[in-house]
Amino acid sequence: MRAMWSVPITLAALIAPALGTVFQHISELSAISYDFIIVGGGTAGAVVSNRLSENPKFEVLVIEAGPSNQGVVDSIIPGLWLSLQKTIYDWNYTTVAGSGINNRSLDYPRGRLLGGCSSHNDMFYTRGSQDDFDRWANVTGDSGWSWNSLIPYILKSEKWTPPVDGHDTHGQFDPTVHGFNGMVSTSLPDTRWQIIASNVSEVPKELPSVFPFVKDMNSGKPLGLGKYICDVVVYIILIQEYLVGRETVGWVQTTTGEGERSSSATAYLSNQFTSRKNLHVLVNTKVTRIIGNSRGFFTGVEIAGSSQILKTTKEIILSAGAINTPQILLNSGIGDMNQLNKLNIRTILDLPSVGQNFTDHPRIVIKYAVNSHGFWDSLATNTKLQDLALNEWNHTRTGPYSGPTGTFIAWSRLPSDFPLLKGRGDSSAGPNSPHMELIPVIPSSVESVPGATGSMSIVVVSPKSRGSVTLNTSNPLGNPKIDPGFFTDPEGFDIATAIEAVKLTQTFYAAPIWKDYIIERTGPPANATDAEIGDFLRNSVVTIFHGASTAAMSPKGAKYGVVDPDLRVKGASGLRVVDASVMSLEPSPHHGTSLNELQDLQREPELAVSSPEEKPGVSAGISEEERANQKRKDLIQFLALCYCLGMAGWNDGTAGPLLPTLQEYYNVGFTLVSMIFVGSCSVSLILSFQSGILAMGTLFQLCGYAIIIATPPFPVLVCAYVLAGFGVAQCNGFVAGLSNDMSLKLGLLQGAYGIGAFSAPFASTYFSKLPGRQWSYHFIVSTVLTVVNMTAILYVFRFKRQEEVLIEAGQEPINEQAHQQRGSKYRQIFSHQSVPLFAIFALIYIGVEVTLGGWIVTFIIRKRGGGNNSGYISSGFFGGLTIGRLCLMWLNKMVGEYRVVTIYALIAIGLELTVWFIPNIIGNAVSVSLVGVVLGPMYPLLVSHMTKILPKWLLTGSVGLVTGIGVAGSAALPLITGVLASRYGIASVQPLMISMMSGMVIIWAVIPKSMRRPE
Repeated sequence: MRAMWSVPITLAALIAPALGTVFQHISELSAISYDFIIVGGGTAGAVVSNRLSENPKFEVLVIEAGPSNQGVVDSIIPGLWLSLQKTIYDWNYTTVAGSGINNRSLDYPRGRLLGGCSSHNDMFYTRGSQDDFDRWANVTGDSGWSWNSLIPYILKSEKWTPPVDGHDTHGQFDPTVHGFNGMVSTSLPDTRWQIIASNVSEVPKELPSVFPFVKDMNSGKPLGLGKYICDVVVYIILIQEYLVGRETVGWVQTTTGEGERSSSATAYLSNQFTSRKNLHVLVNTKVTRIIGNSRGFFTGVEIAGSSQILKTTKEIILSAGAINTPQILLNSGIGDMNQLNKLNIRTILDLPSVGQNFTDHPRIVIKYAVNSHGFWDSLATNTKLQDLALNEWNHTRTGPYSGPTGTFIAWSRLPSDFPLLKGRGDSSAGPNSPHMELIPVIPSSVESVPGATGSMSIVVVSPKSRGSVTLNTSNPLGNPKIDPGFFTDPEGFDIATAIEAVKLTQTFYAAPIWKDYIIERTGPPANATDAEIGDFLRNSVVTIFHGASTAAMSPKGAKYGVVDPDLRVKGASGLRVVDASVMSLEPSPHHGTSLNELQDLQREPELAVSSPEEKPGVSAGISEEERANQKRKDLIQFLALCYCLGMAGWNDGTAGPLLPTLQEYYNVGFTLVSMIFVGSCSVSLILSFQSGILAMGTLFQLCGYAIIIATPPFPVLVCAYVLAGFGVAQCNGFVAGLSNDMSLKLGLLQGAYGIGAFSAPFASTYFSKLPGRQWSYHFIVSTVLTVVNMTAILYVFRFKRQEEVLIEAGQEPINEQAHQQRGSKYRQIFSHQSVPLFAIFALIYIGVEVTLGGWIVTFIIRKRGGGNNSGYISSGFFGGLTIGRLCLMWLNKMVGEYRVVTIYALIAIGLELTVWFIPNIIGNAVSVSLVGVVLGPMYPLLVSHMTKILPKWLLTGSVGLVTGIGVAGSAALPLITGVLASRYGIASVQPLMISMMSGMVIIWAVIPKSMRRPE
């Protein structure tokens, strides 16, 4: 323990200026609503708050559970960092008993003050390997997380400073791989007092084949022996080192500047930033939950000991760290539904990955008896050295306390012929990433050995073992259950790697330079067997404070993971996670650099930060060329869907001219012939609710047409129409999933449908006039068109499901997983009072559309004496639909979408009355075409109005459901028409249509006119 007489001097030297806008209690806040609330002012949260508050339009609140970092002596003085543990600046966590470490429980220190662990850790600055980041990019499917994408931001955040002792740094670092104008200071340590520092540089000369020297371990190629640089910058961009050998040695770099710690708090929450009018920092305040509704819409945070809910208008950003972030998520109802139910926590989002995949680097201190006090261990036990070190720091900011423990790092890979590396056994990010690390450090948690000692920490930096962070069942709001899972991987890879690391320390200290200093290895003994070493490791392992991956990133749309590559929580609106918990796989270095750059809110905050309603379709970090390619791909996919909708229209437009022919050929009445509508609809009704494979639908459609060509018995014919309905249903399902520019896209797609429906009657009318079974030749044409359709679908979409296609198309479909947990999702959809009204309107509308297009030909022939060319009237109707959908968009906007639907319906009723009461074929044909024109825009307008009325989470499922129910109308109304025609004659179609259109007017009048906020 350092002498207390020097503390007043230190305190006098560290008197800080008044804090900026930093509040001690929630009651001091001048507002309860902010644009952004950042939960956690740690390594990540400090950077996020700084970057967001750069925009004066954003009101930003940071909530930190611990106190301010200002004036905390043990945090400011680098050499005193170990004194922060087991204080108010530490969360003082304890792990559960670990099965892989002989049922031991471990202390698990975590920073609990502004700056988080960057104000609390050992300040090593290691970026890691290029492989580490490229693996993130590969795992997430987002190139923005690659080394090449992130390195510019890493350099932007760094401010390289000369070492405090002014020594010549030539050959100790590479200035070309560092930044000099950033926020976080980095440097090399003062090593004048350490024997170990001068000796280390000799090891690569004496053992060059084992420990080659690396000039700069932060170049992205770190394998070797190098000097330290500190952690904070690592967290700013999620960086790791790229290794290029088996073992290498190099100088350590640290996050220090001018003899003081440089943390995310000193860099990003200094007084000049906390004085911003739009940035408030609330300390000593613990967030227990984030507040969201059953739809996954998050708008507030709950504070321990207060009834006040703090609100946000844009986003809540969780930056509470790998332990606290999953605890907050779980207490908020985001996690494994089965586990939450056991704790009586209402599930909002069923995300089983929350708190799982916990990864940390196991560390073991290897002890050596030495005959010199020039090792770091001396500072841990010799109070005279402590006093001298503190006095020197007070006067000159130099000496042992001007930097963290240690002066070098050695990174190493296992031998290529190591048995556990065969097959898929390698857990490292790539062939240039390390498996283990050697660090000389103070033995903070190992029993001291009499006399002078030297300690070497060995660290497994590519572990296979996984643990978890879960809620304490007896007190969910208390400390969580932390299980780092050390040495639990079934293959024994981690323990085997640690044993190799112990042997590597022996090799290191066997270099001739150490012969006058090292006496013997005392822990474990030099003659220990592998089994004895393994037992020593299990009994000695501790954490190196690198917990990560408890809210891991995964590809957008993936069923696993917690956040998407843009760090938004899957299925949620208004919620992100930005801290070490999102790391897909833990990188090999110390996390400081990785987190600070992660905190820089991924690459470009202008792209990454937006309100839930303004989510960018393409994640930040994607190049302009990639965006252009994505746009081209989107266009091709949309054109393929247009053709597919055209085939759906072709299928519907075929029926009208063929109905009289089918009645005659099969000798069936109105009721039976209407079964073809039921057959086509039945499967459509079912599959419209499914996320199916579009190519399979077109294949069934092709089979249906092939059967009809053979003019099978009537029951088989109806079944063939069922198969044909598959293609229509799958196409409708894909269209229902569109979320961006839905009104415009649906207008164009329905226009394509109209073109298909307009074209089909020309062909079917021609073939219906041919004698005998030649009417079926129409389906030869249909088959050819369907083959083209299927070829296009296979080329564009392959055998992908709807969900996959929507993700690729940049639609960012809403994950409704959270809304399906209590009962059917459709029951939840119908709980919104507007959805049943939309569904009934769609049912009547589509029923009227198909009935008129199908039965009008029979009406003209039977009631108006039309001839064989009467089928062209059906083309006129569907042509009118197309014209209305494509040409009346301007009128819709001018009159107003809500009002114009009523106008169109009233005009359609008037026109239908003329068809009913004026017995003129030409006049009827014109009226029917005009009915098509005014009916055409209604469905796109219906969906457009849904986007204004329904909350976003509900929209995709609602459109699919409304479309499916609408498809039921395409069977119900034609069937009712057939039944009525059998009894009262085909003239009954007109009063039926007029009554249905009148019903549409009434229902539309009841549908709300304006949007209602989600609950």
